[in-house]
Amino acid sequence: MASLLSAAQRRRLEAVTEAACKGVLHRERLRDRAKAWATIEAACVAAKIDPAQISGAWPLAGAEKELARLDDTLALQRADAAFAAAYPSAAAGKYFGEKYVRRAAKFAGRPPPGAEASLADWYCWSLAALSAAKAEGASPTETRRAAPASVSH
Repeated sequence: MASLLSAAQRRRLEAVTEAACKGVLHRERLRDRAKAWATIEAACVAAKIDPAQISGAWPLAGAEKELARLDDTLALQRADAAFAAAYPSAAAGKYFGEKYVRRAAKFAGRPPPGAEASLADWYCWSLAALSAAKAEGASPTETRRAAPASVSH
């Protein structure tokens, strides 16, 4: 079946769709980073570590502020999810995904990584630490009361 759009209209539609995909992908990556930072931050607080001392944390730590600047509302998140369902390339923003959940098992029962460790190592350690705390029955409010200390590695 022939398209009802002219070649110029198709090009414009493709350009608008590509721009929308880039925007959705950018926000999805920021959301992923914000979730990873929240996980790292919670585990650090529970372990009485100051998360600000983690070297190179700015890509994750700044994600929440960037999302706020972009006015990332629940409605926008829903719209992005619907758009990503129709255009899977827009949903490719998950970096801190399943591979790190599997890798976290190696960090179970281990002390936190050093301040210069990779963010991936911090994320895996955080997943393992929070999972262990949850298994032991610690509540999130109990873990957040601890005053953060410095990383001693």
